[in-house]
Amino acid sequence: MSAMDQLAPPDPKRWASLTSTAVDHIGSSTAEAIRHTADEFLANAKEIADKMYALADGIEEHTRRAHDEIASFSGMSAEILEGVRGMEAKITDRVNGSEH
Repeated sequence: MSAMDQLAPPDPKRWASLTSTAVDHIGSSTAEAIRHTADEFLANAKEIADKMYALADGIEEHTRRAHDEIASFSGMSAEILEGVRGMEAKITDRVNGSEH
């Protein structure tokens, strides 16, 4: 076989078939890689979303507790303030009554 025979172009039908097979393989592999990446993205996004929902639920629970604590404290403070004002009025009345 001469050097020219070794450099001869392949059979056009065979070349077309190999090219078509290669393109199919590249397209299929690329599509599969993209689908795999999309699946991973969705799984990670779901995990992040689940953690965000849990965080939001936790914040709501802490907000409810804080609201209850503040309401309780405000109620007690108002009662104490009313008591102090009542004692102040009694003391003022006694002081003013004893001066007259």
